[in-house]
Order: sequence, then structure tokens, then C-alpha cells
Amino acid sequence: MASHGGGGAAEVIEIGLRSGVKVHLAHWRTSPHQAGRTDEIMAEIDAAKQRGLDITLDAYPYPSGSTMPVCRLPGWAVEGGPAAVMRRLADRRDRARIVADLDKRYGETFGDTVFTYIGSAKNRALEGMDWRTAARQAGESVPEMVCRVMLEEELVCGLLVAPPRSARIWRQMEDDVMTLIRRPDYMVGSDSIPVGGKPHPRAYGTYPKILGRLRRRTGDPLEQLIQRMTDNPARRFGLKQRGRIAAGYFADIVVFDPDRINDRATYEDPAVAPVGISYVAVNGRLALDGGRLTGALAGEAIP
Repeated sequence: MASHGGGGAAEVIEIGLRSGVKVHLAHWRTSPHQAGRTDEIMAEIDAAKQRGLDITLDAYPYPSGSTMPVCRLPGWAVEGGPAAVMRRLADRRDRARIVADLDKRYGETFGDTVFTYIGSAKNRALEGMDWRTAARQAGESVPEMVCRVMLEEELVCGLLVAPPRSARIWRQMEDDVMTLIRRPDYMVGSDSIPVGGKPHPRAYGTYPKILGRLRRRTGDPLEQLIQRMTDNPARRFGLKQRGRIAAGYFADIVVFDPDRINDRATYEDPAVAPVGISYVAVNGRLALDGGRLTGALAGEAIP
């Protein structure tokens, strides 16, 4: 969840404190209007920790996110699951109510959103297209177009939120992420959705961006950043015998040049591999050998 998620954190905190369960907040970072104010977004977290809450968090180094259009619908519209959503989108009265809600909540900013993937060939040309252009071509408002596409695609479509236009805010939000992951209760998570023709660049760039350009900019210790990417998540989520290089552990190993590693994925051209990574072993088998993919598929479900 984003730090500006409209009270979601308060609900998670209350559940954790009242039940005693461990909790985790994903994508907890500053938003464009909070850039530079990490203390502000951590205030309620730190207050809850003082009350005994066991909480961890994660973030990725990009100023906007990616999800599915159905996640933008009002709460009442998604009650009952996908089949119920489809019925409401097909119902003229319910659809008009959804359109009105989307228009009220998002307004003009909705048009800057981009389709990342489309499930069928019928609308495949929309991949990578911003919603304002797609709506104009269809002679519809943006909310009307989005509802129609969701219905036609049976909800199988994705979106990418446009990043801020200000380079200053963009850079500050990157620095904010580096500030946050210095905390021992933080980890790095890409939230990758690697499908479609225009995925979010985080799918290809999250880890090399932090280990490369951002580390070189901020001077953060390499070993600390690696710990946030490996040992922290493994321990938090109970991934046994993973997250460290140790005897008896699964050999999930990345060999990279700390002076060369960098991301190349951008919002405009997201499906681009990083540089500076020579070898990747998954469960002891090389998936990347000398910078070349081997075709080995050694991953397995983790019980």
C-alpha cells in the first residue's frame, strides 16, 4: 500500500495491536505531495511500535506504481468478487454510478494513466497507451473507456500510474526510499508484474537501481542494501535456508560488479535488462552465465 492510502495503515496497525499478529506494510514510501517528509509517514508506524506492534515494511525506488484497473473501483463495486464486478459493469445503472465515482475521485489525473497489458488481441493496441488518448479515440470519457475495456477484457488488464512531472520531486522520492531502507525494519520489494508490452520499470530495474545509481549517489553501504534485499525478507516471511550465503542454504546467488551495476529500464522503455550482472544461480543452477540466459528454470514453489 502507498503511504497515502487513505487510512489503510491505521486499520493494519489496529488489527496488529488487537490480535498480536505480525504485520507488514508493502510499498510504504512518500507520495509526490509528501516528498522529503519521511518522518511524517513514519510517525504512526513508530508510535505503534512503541505500543508493541511487530511491523516490517518495504519500498521500491520509483515515484509511481502499477496495478489493475479493477483496484480503482469503489468498494461497493468490487464486493462479491470478479463475477459480481462483471455484472455491475454490464448493468447500465451500476456502470453509470461507477463512472461518476471514478470521475469524482480522479478527475483529469486519470487520463495520464497508461495500460500496461491487455488480455485479448481485440484491445491489444491499447498497451502502452495513456487513457486520455484511448478515451479520445473511442469518443468516450476516460472513466467510460476504462469501464468498457474492463468489461471486454473480463478484468484482465493492467495500469501504470504516471510519474510526477517534476524532476526535483522525482529525485527527492528516490532519496526518500534510500532513507527509509536504512531502517532495520525495512526491506526492498519490487512488486513486479512482469506481463504485457509495457510493464512498470520496477520489474527490471528495482534492485540494480538501488545497488547502482542510487547507492553511488547516497554512499549507502553495499552490504546493508543487500541485507535489505535478502536476509530481511527471508527471515520475516519464513523462507528457510534462504537469504544468506551459508552452508546448507539454497544457492540463490547473484554475481555483479558493484562499479558497473545499473538499471536501464525506464517508464518509456521498461523491458530492458540491467547491466553489470554476470551470473545468477537459482537453487544452485545457473540461470545467467557470463551475462547470457541459459534457459534453466530452476525455481520452485516455496512451501
